[in-house]
Amino acid sequence: MPTAKPMRQTKQHTDELVAALSRPGSYPERTGSVGVRETHMSWVFLTDSHAYKLKKPLHYSYLDFRSADARRLNCEREVRLNRRFTTGVYQGVAAVRLATAGRAVIGPPTPSAADWLVVMRRLDERETLEARLADGTVTADDLAGPMALLLRGYDCRPRPSIPAFEYVNRLWRSAGGDASELCRPLFGLDARVVEAIRRDIHHYLARNADVVAGRVRRKCLVEGHGDLRPEHVYLGETPRIVDCLEFDRRLRLLDPVDELSCLGLHSERLGGAWVPGTLLEHYVDQTGDQPPAGLAALYTACRGLLWAKLAIWHLERSPTDGRRWQEKAEHYLSIAAREARAAAATA
Repeated sequence: MPTAKPMRQTKQHTDELVAALSRPGSYPERTGSVGVRETHMSWVFLTDSHAYKLKKPLHYSYLDFRSADARRLNCEREVRLNRRFTTGVYQGVAAVRLATAGRAVIGPPTPSAADWLVVMRRLDERETLEARLADGTVTADDLAGPMALLLRGYDCRPRPSIPAFEYVNRLWRSAGGDASELCRPLFGLDARVVEAIRRDIHHYLARNADVVAGRVRRKCLVEGHGDLRPEHVYLGETPRIVDCLEFDRRLRLLDPVDELSCLGLHSERLGGAWVPGTLLEHYVDQTGDQPPAGLAALYTACRGLLWAKLAIWHLERSPTDGRRWQEKAEHYLSIAAREARAAAATA
């Protein structure tokens, strides 16, 4: 693979590239239209048969995508990591540059590429767990296939080595930090509810530090998906799981029960209150692992705090839509509060 020039991207160039990629004539395959979606970190362009993902030239404390070379490396990492959980979806990385008449040219990687795209085969979004929960057509048996796929993906990489109590301390600090953020007066959330969740999480960890650390010592942790949500899980005869968290390996090093608790949390918020228990049953059946009492509840409570924080942060970016984000955060907190109490009761 040639090395891209370490160029910095200007906002004007990004805007021009997004406009060009929004036109059907920019793609190597014929397409009647191009759907455009913006996420926090990317632009996604949907043709009739493919999805093309363009990374934004962002810079945060945990990533720096300002150069084309950094974006290329991230695209390559995304393809490599996601192939663990899919077959025939992540087709590779393509170069893209601006051409005349407002078009983009997509082709093989070249040293002079202005930018890079993850190229994916487009899947039927009606088959996601999110869509199937919405239309009420998903069953407990439908989750067995994605579970087996997830477990095979875990086995594609060596088990991570993390100091046992560093892992416990990470959970402790994350709960405390998320709770502190959620208690900011700007957000208008009930600080008593948030503080009770934090207290129950810390109570469980204080009483069960050896139990949680023991999971690490027994090599239960994996390099997982890192962002397992219902919109990323495709059901059907050939299950697929897409869009893993690729930019920070530390966030992918986790307990599988934590990963499943994340999926269960989001599924319950979408009306699938039965999903968390079913996921855990499939996991136990397929692995023989018996998680300690209260562990799944602990992880769900921690994830609830995290996702409440991520939801409420939108108030600072889009205050005109604040009530929707506040209600979403409160829903996550209600699940977290119940699960934190359940975890603490087992301590």
